[in-house]
Amino acid sequence: MRLGHEQRGGTQTIKDHPFFNGVKFDQLRAMKAPFVPELKSITDTSYFPTDELEDVQKDLPMEKPAASGSGGDALAQKKDLAFVGYTFKKFDYLTRKNAL
Repeated sequence: MRLGHEQRGGTQTIKDHPFFNGVKFDQLRAMKAPFVPELKSITDTSYFPTDELEDVQKDLPMEKPAASGSGGDALAQKKDLAFVGYTFKKFDYLTRKNAL
């Protein structure tokens, strides 16, 4: 059974773990983040590790060039690989003033 499971005491067992000693869980949303990334654009991937992208690119099937004959933007395609396996969900309902 995993740490934090209901039958093992729920989330309190995680909060009580020595790794989180000193963390004020009730104040997390009010605290300033220790690191705030400075993005150059909404699609900036400079903070994603890219050292293994070449290996991923070799494993991808070859795509036919676009009908326009341009063949697509190779740099844009390489940047998109930084998001392979990444999923983002915005949980803004946690910070809304009218939240539960």
